[in-house]
Amino acid sequence: PPDLIDNSGANQIGFNTILKSLETLDDVFEANNYEGKKISDTLYPNVKTPGTFSNKFVAMNYVMTVYAQWYSATLFQENGWTPPKTWDEAIDLGAKAKAKGKYLFVWGKEAATYYLTFALDSAIKEGGMDVLNAVNNLEKNAWSMKPIQDVFNALAKIVSLGYFVPGGAGTQFTAAQAKWSNDQQAILYPSGGWIENEMKKATAPNFKMTGAPCPTVTTSPKMPYESLRAAAGEPYIVPSQGKNVAGGKEIMRAMLSKDAATNFSKTRLAPTIVKGLVPSDGFGSTALVSQTKMLDAAGSNIFDWEFSSLYGLNTDQLVIWNSFLSGQATVAQLTQQMQAISDKAAASK
Repeated sequence: PPDLIDNSGANQIGFNTILKSLETLDDVFEANNYEGKKISDTLYPNVKTPGTFSNKFVAMNYVMTVYAQWYSATLFQENGWTPPKTWDEAIDLGAKAKAKGKYLFVWGKEAATYYLTFALDSAIKEGGMDVLNAVNNLEKNAWSMKPIQDVFNALAKIVSLGYFVPGGAGTQFTAAQAKWSNDQQAILYPSGGWIENEMKKATAPNFKMTGAPCPTVTTSPKMPYESLRAAAGEPYIVPSQGKNVAGGKEIMRAMLSKDAATNFSKTRLAPTIVKGLVPSDGFGSTALVSQTKMLDAAGSNIFDWEFSSLYGLNTDQLVIWNSFLSGQATVAQLTQQMQAISDKAAASK
């Protein structure tokens, strides 16, 4: 295998299947960086957590990812719109967008599960950590919990009202995203903070890409509206059978240097796990500035879940989410399929 792998994206390998074949990475974090400082002392807190499986730290998640609903601050200001804080507000905003000849949301076939993330994050904020733990631990009937069902029903209503750009299941995901960022056919898009860089060459002038936390079901959720799913993401791994294990780890050490991490944020418009390197102007990125503001507003109300990547479930989940967003699957069918996928993963543990 290669000496270093970025194990992310639609074809991510489930960590449970390769755990025994990976190097532990504690020695990288305990080493000094190129500036002579201990690497672990230069990083955000808890960045090892999403890369630790069965008490083995095997994946360096390099990018601090904030999950949010993204919009053009320019477009919203021109129309007097504000990002929705509840699903009722989202439905109302969809009507306002429709009156302007626009849609509320858009999706592409390889990224239909962005709406799984959006829905689950919303349900966790509404119902609290009981929801997160039930889903993350692959519990029976987890997907039937009321906060999840409430969010699924809200999304189903948005689908039925025609507030999604049609044809997403047959559209390549960056082409679909361009209908939001460049054509502005849709006014909101749920994604991680990587979205600005991903669409850098297909974003309308003066778009002022900005993020806001996902909506909640009610105005009195268990966790405040400002709560976020945010965590270190983009997991890099070093296979034990690689030809040059030490070389793979040395590339990681280079990535964690001040110059490399700063350059990554400047060129990719996303924060790394190395703290304190993004200036107040966000290198001219409104999206990067808004991520910092969201993290500050969330404070300790930050959460994450990893069941999908741990068990490599995204490929199966994409099928039902494309059907659901197309209006071809009901909430009951979505719930049944999501539970079946979780149950199958639980049986493999």
